[in-house]
Amino acid sequence: MAMQELLDLMRIAHADGEHLEAIAVGRLGQRARFDVVLRPGWCWMQSRFLHGGMAAAPEGDGTRVALVGALRLPGMRLADPILRKLPLGGGVLRRLEARLQARA
Repeated sequence: MAMQELLDLMRIAHADGEHLEAIAVGRLGQRARFDVVLRPGWCWMQSRFLHGGMAAAPEGDGTRVALVGALRLPGMRLADPILRKLPLGGGVLRRLEARLQARA
C-alpha cells in the first residue's frame, strides 16, 4: 500500500519561501509533522519516521514523474553495515544499472 493511500489530509501549517511545515493526518487519525522543501519541478518531505519526494519534468508530449518514499527508522545507521552485506535487491540494482548504461 502506498503512502498516499494511507493519507487522509495534509495541510500547510507554516510557509517561509520554499520551506514549508505540513501536518499530515492518516486515515486512522495518526498525525505527523513534515518539513517540506518545494521548488519548481520537485518536492522533498521529511518527518520523524518518513522521507518522501516527487519530481516532474516535461518529456516529449508528456511528463516524466518520479516518486520516492522510505521509512526512517531508529537504529538503521547502526544496522547499515550488516544490511549492506545481505543480498537484498542487489540483482535488481545491477539490472537497472545495465539498462541505464545500455541507453547511454
